[in-house]
Amino acid sequence: MPVSTTQLKQLSIPFSDTDVKWRVGRSSKDGKSVALLAYVDARTVCAKLDQICGIENWKVEYTPLGDDGSVLCHLSINIEGSGWVTKTDIGSPSNVEPTKGAVSDAIKRASVVWGLGRHLYDLPDVWVKPIAVKKNERAVYVKGLYANPPTIASLQPLTDDQELLRFENAIRKEFGISLVEAGEKAKEMGMTLDDRKGRVEFYQALRSA
Repeated sequence: MPVSTTQLKQLSIPFSDTDVKWRVGRSSKDGKSVALLAYVDARTVCAKLDQICGIENWKVEYTPLGDDGSVLCHLSINIEGSGWVTKTDIGSPSNVEPTKGAVSDAIKRASVVWGLGRHLYDLPDVWVKPIAVKKNERAVYVKGLYANPPTIASLQPLTDDQELLRFENAIRKEFGISLVEAGEKAKEMGMTLDDRKGRVEFYQALRSA
C-alpha cells in the first residue's frame, strides 16, 4: 500500500540517541574544547525509510552534476492519493572515496527535505571538553581523549532568533546573499521565510537549483 499522510508525519519524528552519530566540527582557540556536530549516516536513513514507508514505496536516482563530483539525489515516495512524489538535494564528494561520499551526502540531504533528521539542524552548538574517559559508544575520539556528547533530549532547540541568525549566516556564506535579498528571492519563488519550515524549504530549493 502507498504511504499514508500519517506515515509521512512519522518522518519528522526525531532519531534516537542510538541512531545519531557525532563528529568534531571545529576546535576552540585554546584547543581545550571541540564543537560536536550531530548527524545520521546513509544506512540509518535507508533503514528509517524502509521502516516507515516500506521498501516498495520509496526509491532514489542520482544525477551527476558538473566536474566537481557532486550528485543530485532524487528521493521519491509513493504517497496515497498522489502517486510518486520526488524531492531533491545535492551531495558533495568527500576527501575519502569521493563518489561514495557524494552519494551518501545526497541521500541524507534529500531525506531532510522529507523531514528525516531535520531536528538535528535545530540543535544548539555543542561544545565539549575531551577527557580520558569514554563514557559511552557515542563518544568521539580526539587526539588520545574522548569528547562525550550529551543526549539529544537534553539539548534545547534553538530559539527562533538563534535559528534565524544561523540561517542568515548560512545563506550569506553559501549563496552570497543577505537576508533581505533572500526574502525577495523567496517571494519570486512563491515561498516564504516567515517560519523555520519555510526557511528550510527555501535553503533546500537554492541548493537544488
